[in-house]
Amino acid sequence: MKKPFFWFLVNETFTPHLIDEFASNAFVNAGLVYKNEVVEKSNTNIFSLIKTEYKIPLAIYSPMNTPLQSYTDGYFSCTISPFNHQYIKSKNSEWVSFNLEISGKQKFDIKGILNQLSDYFILKATLPKTEAIIEISNFTSFSVNSKYFNLLQKVGINNYLIAFSKENIVTLKQSGDLFLNNNLSQTTDKSTIFDMWRSQIDVLDNILIETLNQRMQIVNEMGNHKKQNNLPLFEPQRWQQIVNSRKEMAHATEIDVEMITKIFEAIHLAALRRMIEIEFKN
Repeated sequence: MKKPFFWFLVNETFTPHLIDEFASNAFVNAGLVYKNEVVEKSNTNIFSLIKTEYKIPLAIYSPMNTPLQSYTDGYFSCTISPFNHQYIKSKNSEWVSFNLEISGKQKFDIKGILNQLSDYFILKATLPKTEAIIEISNFTSFSVNSKYFNLLQKVGINNYLIAFSKENIVTLKQSGDLFLNNNLSQTTDKSTIFDMWRSQIDVLDNILIETLNQRMQIVNEMGNHKKQNNLPLFEPQRWQQIVNSRKEMAHATEIDVEMITKIFEAIHLAALRRMIEIEFKN
């Protein structure tokens, strides 16, 4: 597991004085990120100073497919762009950033953070080699509660994007031990017990897919019957009955009720879509 790296996002032109202050106070694993519009207004000498004399890593923050000035070549090690679903289709992104809002409350909000990371999981499952960087809105709150950092590390996140400010520089420096000494094992557990668990999960997933296939076959029969007899395709009471009964079953078996609700809403929507396709099929 790589050591965490913290990138400071610069929203305005940078003077040599500010660079000197950053270099003398910043965390050892830190770099600077310039927004594309700031780069266009800046003198290239400042990038040469940062890169060659101060040895500070540089990156550029720019929307996807935005043309970059040719003079940025050689100064910036990578381009960071905010996530959108085109990345999964285009597969041409270099680094992708995801927003993460941390509230000022001390309570560790597992549900909230996982909901915010859903796009990250989708991207990494599709393009596992794409580098991801998390843009943290409230770095002070993030650094106070180490559980956030521990979770992000364990889901494979090593790069963090925070706003350039004296407060954040000081916070990062004071929290250095937490971020440096809290690394995961460098190796992956390859024990046979994981092979057994994964094989069991594969079998159960196959059963789930086959069960859904059988369910859809019944939906096909229902769709044909409704078409032949000019019956309504959508029955709100039936939908409500399905959702409520499945939620009750989930609650009784101590399964995440929200997950079950989303699953059966998706299943019912797919069934409704299939019946509509049957109804209007030529």
